[in-house]
Parts: sequence; structure tokens; C-alpha cells
Amino acid sequence: MTDSLLRVVAVAVVAVAAVAAALGVLGRTRAAAALNIAIAAALLAFDLPSLIEWSLGPADYLRKYGAEEVSQLTLAAWGAGIAACALLCAIIAFRARRPLFWVWASWLLNVPQSALVLYLAIWFHIF
Repeated sequence: MTDSLLRVVAVAVVAVAAVAAALGVLGRTRAAAALNIAIAAALLAFDLPSLIEWSLGPADYLRKYGAEEVSQLTLAAWGAGIAACALLCAIIAFRARRPLFWVWASWLLNVPQSALVLYLAIWFHIF
């Protein structure tokens, strides 16, 4: 991922999370759930490729990326797990008759990862 793309993604994810919160407060739960689905799917898409590549060939992955990148797989696994839970909550919220709890559950799972994406973008001087 290029620096400019990461910059756009970091700002977009945080902005969409803020809009989802505003929609949830205004009672537009289906729209908030749809935005939470988009956020969770994007965050899951960031973590899964490295986990899948490692699972297909751990020795090749270690040779290609080195031990430093392998140590980051734990963070990627946690991120993928949290994003999957957020995605599940958002899908339930989208389908439920009384979705308010599920909307806020998915939003609370998405916000820390959204903030982490923005923090890492700033930390690595991408902005």
C-alpha cells in the first residue's frame, strides 16, 4: 500500500466511523449498521492477506519477509478477529428488529481499530 493510499484510508475510516456514530445517535440504525459493515470489511481486508499468505507457507513467508514481519502476525490476527466480530455484530444489526445494541457493539469494536489506523499513519509520518 502506498503512503498516499494509506493516508486516504486512515482519514476515511475515521470519518466513516464518526458518521456511523452520528447516524446511530439520530436513530438511523440501518444506515449506521451499513457503515459499520463497510468499516469492518475494510479493516478485515487489511489483516487477512498476510495471515492467509503465512498459513499457506510459514517457511516461505519467513524467508520472504523476515522474522520482524512474522512477529507482527499476532497483531494482524487480533485485528482480524476484532474486525470479524464487528462485522458479525453489524450484520446482525442490519437484520435485527431492534438493532440498537448491535449497532453500538459493532461501532465500539470498529473505533479502536480505526483510531489505530490513523495513529499508525501519523506515527510513520505519512501525513
